[in-house]
Amino acid sequence: MPILLLQFPLFASTIGQSRHVFSLAAELEKRGYSFFCITTDTTFVQEFRVRQWHVLRLTLKLPLLTACVSALLLPFLILWYRIRHRVRILCCLTLMEKLIATPVARLAGMRVIWMESTLPHRTFFFYLYHPWYILLAHLATVVTASDAARTAFARAYVPETHLVRLYPGIADTGGWQTSLFTTIAETKQPLGHKKQFCIGTVGNLTRKHGIEYLLQAVRRCREMIPDIQCVIVGHGPERQNLQWLAERLDLKEHVLFVGWQASAQKWITHFDIFIFPAVEGDAFNNILLEAMGEQKPVIGTRVGSIMEIIEPTKTGMLVEPKNPAMLAEAILNLYHHPEWREEMGARGRERARKVFSLDRAADEFEKIIS
Repeated sequence: MPILLLQFPLFASTIGQSRHVFSLAAELEKRGYSFFCITTDTTFVQEFRVRQWHVLRLTLKLPLLTACVSALLLPFLILWYRIRHRVRILCCLTLMEKLIATPVARLAGMRVIWMESTLPHRTFFFYLYHPWYILLAHLATVVTASDAARTAFARAYVPETHLVRLYPGIADTGGWQTSLFTTIAETKQPLGHKKQFCIGTVGNLTRKHGIEYLLQAVRRCREMIPDIQCVIVGHGPERQNLQWLAERLDLKEHVLFVGWQASAQKWITHFDIFIFPAVEGDAFNNILLEAMGEQKPVIGTRVGSIMEIIEPTKTGMLVEPKNPAMLAEAILNLYHHPEWREEMGARGRERARKVFSLDRAADEFEKIIS
């Protein structure tokens, strides 16, 4: 069955969503589905060409001009794919095509799926397009990445009968064999003194990810765990401030900022505990699943979809956001009970395989489009 993907990321980054879409599409291809794509995103073009899938890129030098031209051409292109390739399923990944393509696709007899990878943000721009979005949502199936996201869209007046939750699936990596020292050598990052107990996190270094509270928790743990090592993988606008805070807390020998890494999973393999100290909820947190897939106990905060992923005391621990004392207590509990870490890691991997597998995501997607 042919599926047409539309993706015009003119207003936001879609890196996380792209990974999910590529993985799900690759799994569905094994089941006989074929894919076409119209996009303005270079990443999508490269990925589709690697997989030898049909892709059409619309791009001009000016983003605003690209948006205008795409808006004019999109209805005609949808009709062409409907007639020429007999496409019956249209998946819209970003806002622009949802507002423009949905009426045309429905008139052409196509099933329309809106993939929502973020939460609705109530900005000025949100209130401009919101009425049109709500009206067109009645013509589509709105797929969210978590129950938390589904609730947020329902509160934004998207009809609940058109909302469906589809957890992103992850592939079983089978683990990595690279040592921490090899990884650091490859990235040319200074390690300093090797520590025996390693905790870490992966993500964009922004205020909403709460890394400063992790640093404060590490300081509290240092007396009980003198050999603690905290590895922070990621880059963002708060990196310089966080490095300053680490020095201010006298944690220079205990905290390692390694920046953005193409293979963050290699670092996760060497963590004793994976920590995600977010202060705001996201639609979904794939990196938590990757840590669970690597059989790591996880500590997260009680916000958004994190509460759907972590089963407290079974696959990890949940703490209140912006609470370094509670976070430090959770770290110390797991440090003093290595058997808990082993059991939580094993249960977490099993949960990731059963609840958040690519195979299950593909099954649920087929139910949505049937």
